[in-house]
Amino acid sequence: MSSNSEINAEDVIFTALSNRIRRGIIRVLGEKGKRSFTELMRDLNIDDTGTLTFHLKKLSGLITKTSDGYYTLTELGQKAYALLKSFKVSAEEVKETEVPKAKPVVEEVREKSVKPDLVILSNRLSLRIDRELLEKVKAMGRKLLVKDVVRVEIADDVDEALFNEVVESIEDVVALKVPKHLETSVQLKAREVLHIMSSRGRVSAPSVVDIVTGIVEPVVSTVTKVLASVPFLSVKSGRGRELIYSSSLGSVRVVKVDAEGGLIKVSQGDSGKIEVYSGRWGKCDFDVDIGDEGELEIDAKGCEIYVTLPREPLEKLVADLSGGVLEASIDEGVKDAEISLSGGATKIGLGKLGDSKISIDVSGGVAEAKLIYAEFSGSSKISLDMSGGIAKLSIEVPRNTLVTVSREGVGGYIDIDIDEELRAPQKIDRVINMALDVGGGFAEVSVKAGK
Repeated sequence: MSSNSEINAEDVIFTALSNRIRRGIIRVLGEKGKRSFTELMRDLNIDDTGTLTFHLKKLSGLITKTSDGYYTLTELGQKAYALLKSFKVSAEEVKETEVPKAKPVVEEVREKSVKPDLVILSNRLSLRIDRELLEKVKAMGRKLLVKDVVRVEIADDVDEALFNEVVESIEDVVALKVPKHLETSVQLKAREVLHIMSSRGRVSAPSVVDIVTGIVEPVVSTVTKVLASVPFLSVKSGRGRELIYSSSLGSVRVVKVDAEGGLIKVSQGDSGKIEVYSGRWGKCDFDVDIGDEGELEIDAKGCEIYVTLPREPLEKLVADLSGGVLEASIDEGVKDAEISLSGGATKIGLGKLGDSKISIDVSGGVAEAKLIYAEFSGSSKISLDMSGGIAKLSIEVPRNTLVTVSREGVGGYIDIDIDEELRAPQKIDRVINMALDVGGGFAEVSVKAGK
C-alpha cells in the first residue's frame, strides 16, 4: 500500500502535468538541464514574464532555483519528467493504431502496463466495432482490447471467426449491443459488462444500467446540457453567507485565477469591485493581490468570489481550475487568454475579440467557451489541447474570414462543424488559425459566420 507521502507526491506530479505550459517547463529542464528565466521564456515561446512566473510558482516541489539564478528539476521533478517521457513514447507507439472512422480514444499508458501486441480503445462514450476496424487491427498483427466505454455496438458485418481471432476482451462496459450470430462469442470475451443486448433482446438480465444509459446518452450528446447540470453555475450573489473580503477595483489589464474549488464569477460592469464570501463547501482559503499596474491575482479554494471588472478590454486572462466552478464573461475583448482545466467546470464567454491568442487546455472536467469576434484586420489564433474531459467551443466570426484548422492527437473524439463559406471565402479580410490537439476526451467545435 502506498504511503501518504507517496500519494501526495503523485498528486503534485499529475497536477503539474495537467497544464500545457507546465509540461513544457518540465520537459525543457529535463532535456536541457538548468535554464535561466530568460532562457525558459525563449524555449517555451512565452513573451509575458507574468505568465511564466505564475506557472513556475505552481511547480513548487518539482523545480528549484539555484544560487546563481538558474531553474532545475528536483528529485520529484525528475520523476515527473520520466512520466512525461513515458507518455510521449506511448503516444508515438499508438499513432499507427489509430482508426479514424471509429474515432477511438487510445489509452495513454506506460509501456510496462500493457502487452505490446494489444490495441486498446478506451475512455469513450460510445464505440462501434465493425469489420473494417477488426481487419485493420489484424493487419497490424495485434489484438483488440476494449475497456471503460459507456456503450459498445458490434456491427452485423463482423463474422464470428474474425471476432474470435482479433478481439482479446471487452471490459468495464455499461451497455453492449451484439448481433445474434455473435452472442456466444461475445459472452466469452466480456468482462464486467453490465448489460448485453442482441437483436433478439436481452442476453444479460435487466439492471439499473438501463436507467443509467438513458441518462448518460442524452447528456453526452449535448455538452451544454452537461454544463447546465453542474451545480452553482446559476447561483446568484452570496446570499446567506458571510462577506469576508471586499475591495473596489480600478483599471484592470490582467486577471489571473487559480481555483481548487468553490465558485468564482467574473464579469464586467460600470464600476469594478471584488467580493469574497465564505463558502458552502467547508473551509474557505483565498488570496487576492491587486497590483499597482492593473494586475489582479486570485488564488482560492472553497470560497464564493464575485468579480466585476470595469468595462474595458483585457490584455490577458489566465485561469487554472482543478475543481469547483469558474464562470467568466468578458464582453469588451481580451488580447491573450489561457484557460487550463483539470477538474470542475468552467464557462467562458469572450466578446469583441480581434487580433488575439486564445489557448484552452483540458485534461479533465467540463469546459464551455463562446468566442465572438468583431471586425478586425490580421490574424488570430485559437488552440485547443485536450487529454481528457469534455469541451464545447462555439465561435462566431465576421464574414470574409478565412478559418484554417490543423489537427493532431492520437485519441479522443472531436466533432467539428465549420460554415463552408469560412473555409474558402471569396474575399479574405482576416484569418483565424485553429490548432486542435485531441488525445483524449470529447470535444465539440463549431465555427459560424456572424450576421
